[in-house]
Amino acid sequence: MKTLYWIDDTHDKSKPPNEAAKRRLENGLNVHLQVETIKDREQFGKLLLTLVGKRTCGVLMDYELTAVGEEGQMTFGTTWAAEIRAAHPSIPVIGISHKRECEIPKFRLESFLAFFQRDLLMGLHPPLKDIDAMLSGYSAVCRTLKKQDGKSGVDLMVGLVKPPANVAGLFKAAIPSNLRGRWDEETPHVVGRWLWHDFQGLPGFLFDQLGVATHLGLNLKGFERMRAKLDAARYQGVFSSDERPRWWVCAIREAVQKIISVPANVRVSSLRQELLASVGVNQDERKTLLARPYGRKGSDEIPDCVAYRDDEREEDDCVQSLFGDTIVDERDVNSAFGFEARRVYAPRSKP
Repeated sequence: MKTLYWIDDTHDKSKPPNEAAKRRLENGLNVHLQVETIKDREQFGKLLLTLVGKRTCGVLMDYELTAVGEEGQMTFGTTWAAEIRAAHPSIPVIGISHKRECEIPKFRLESFLAFFQRDLLMGLHPPLKDIDAMLSGYSAVCRTLKKQDGKSGVDLMVGLVKPPANVAGLFKAAIPSNLRGRWDEETPHVVGRWLWHDFQGLPGFLFDQLGVATHLGLNLKGFERMRAKLDAARYQGVFSSDERPRWWVCAIREAVQKIISVPANVRVSSLRQELLASVGVNQDERKTLLARPYGRKGSDEIPDCVAYRDDEREEDDCVQSLFGDTIVDERDVNSAFGFEARRVYAPRSKP
């Protein structure tokens, strides 16, 4: 059984996982969870050496390590994460904190492969499948690195993502330049971050659940009634997770085509009544499953985009909106994909 390390500080005894939380993580991930509370930099250095001979599948690292050292100063876990990456590039480091990701400067997160809130990990329903996707996905990228056999980074990425044939060319064009050439030991971390945060996080190639629902003109409850019919469109490449599912945008229409006839010049969302009827939803129930644009209660307009509810830009706090009620998130003005950018809900003032 592989070991997953949880590295924390010692100033708050309630911070590391209790026995119940530890068992949930161990059983759900099939790992031995080794909790290490670090008192000083010297102790961390010794721990760094022990990772060499262990079957370590990953490290969960506290973002803010307080009361460390004789003077009880604070250091950032990202600094130690960078040291782990330098010494053991095949070991993924995942950040944890009471803080939300949007509250942490982006540059401080670069040494973490991903980031999870501590309370979620210690709760009754931790995001086990997401964590497993990070650990297994990173392992898959590392194996790909070892077997690259002269292949370009583009070919390696295509093999990991497995894009549909009709989007493979566009996917190749979207791969960042630093991943196109020959890979080295540092590349898996960069690949992992790009696939998890950028490729799976931006609308363009992939839809999340709310994106698919909006494309179909349904709310999330309505989407759940259709979900089983869309399995062929699911993204099943590296870093895919059932708790963070994605669907290929280009394959949604094809999946709908197999359910009902879709004229070439018609929006899929305009056929939402027919879609619900195809899975046996009666007329009265359909009314409760249709999408309504955020901020326009009672409107008959069908939402045509997904937007953040406010400037906090939490990925799980998005809403179905009308394109005219949104503005482009400034982070995505120059989207690397050249596709639709993420948007923020900001209704234009009435004249």
